[in-house]
Amino acid sequence: SSDLYQVVVRGFRDPAVHPEGVSQLKESAGTAKTYPPGLIYQEGDDGDVMYAIRSGEVKITKNMYGIMVKIADLGPGAWFGEMALLEGATRDATTIAETQVEVDVYDLKTLTARIAADPEFAFAMMRSMSQRLRRIDDKLTDLVAKGRLPKEEAARLGEHTMY
Repeated sequence: SSDLYQVVVRGFRDPAVHPEGVSQLKESAGTAKTYPPGLIYQEGDDGDVMYAIRSGEVKITKNMYGIMVKIADLGPGAWFGEMALLEGATRDATTIAETQVEVDVYDLKTLTARIAADPEFAFAMMRSMSQRLRRIDDKLTDLVAKGRLPKEEAARLGEHTMY
């Protein structure tokens, strides 16, 4: 069933989510929901659920000093909103449906039950998040190498990470 869902991801998102994890996410959905083109959630909203895209396309943007910056374009098989859900935090980005989007919605209880029932699913999520973090690290390294991010500022970013 992994051939049903391909991840179509650009920007900082993982382009190769573990296919079995994506398929399992689809099969164990808490609630299916459809959004018309437009706002799904905005930066600062409560982060009490995450989403897995069944169909359609979404854009993730972030307000950086008053400028809306596109972080990612996501399609079927990708998930979003997991950071706020896992951290119990508010949304740190805005998500916009570019087309009609069908998603599976997971609250913390449903996600916890899914992970308990299938630990491989948790590894698929961690693998995806690790790959996303690696891409961010690569982009930061590239910015420092090109002189677009001062080395001192990049070093301060490293104070908040653990390797």
